[in-house]
Amino acid sequence: MFALTRSTTRTTRRLCRHFSFSYPAPRTLDEVVKLDLLKDESPARINEIWQEYHDSKEDVIGASWTTNDYESFLKTGKSASMFVFPVERSDGNFVMLSQVQEKHCILTMLDEYRLNPANAQPWLALTFYDDLAEDKDVVLVRGDVLIPQLTLEEGKRLWGNVRHFYLNETDQVDKFNNDPNEFNIDSHLARNFEELV
Repeated sequence: MFALTRSTTRTTRRLCRHFSFSYPAPRTLDEVVKLDLLKDESPARINEIWQEYHDSKEDVIGASWTTNDYESFLKTGKSASMFVFPVERSDGNFVMLSQVQEKHCILTMLDEYRLNPANAQPWLALTFYDDLAEDKDVVLVRGDVLIPQLTLEEGKRLWGNVRHFYLNETDQVDKFNNDPNEFNIDSHLARNFEELV
């Protein structure tokens, strides 16, 4: 899932991280809903239909954003694409690593990434559908929980954490990506992430 490449120059050495895999979720909004019918609805009704549809699924999250929030997320994701989030369980915790890729945000287990970045399996795939952004000020979000080791509730918390940090604590996301010596990973992971959702 991740491929780690290094590019070097005489004066600087930069580490670039990239995901590489076949996307497991529907690629277009038309693959999920009848887009022509949604276009006739109000933004509130679109959100309601989207939420009702996803509430009936066992391994899928449905949410929505305003266009402004989505554009802020994309701006941060372009300059600072990766971040880490803990998943807390009574039998032990683990850390997820996310990467924003244009209209997607993929999360994998950090330990899997450390073992073999190219083969780290996606655990949660968030897809952002901006088809209705211009006319309705609505960006629909779908989160696909891809493996049984991650519960739907954990997926929802991760989605909430992604949303929180990429909209409200962009300074932390920026430090993690662009100034890692200033990012305190221990204090970050010690926070109560459930309060942020």
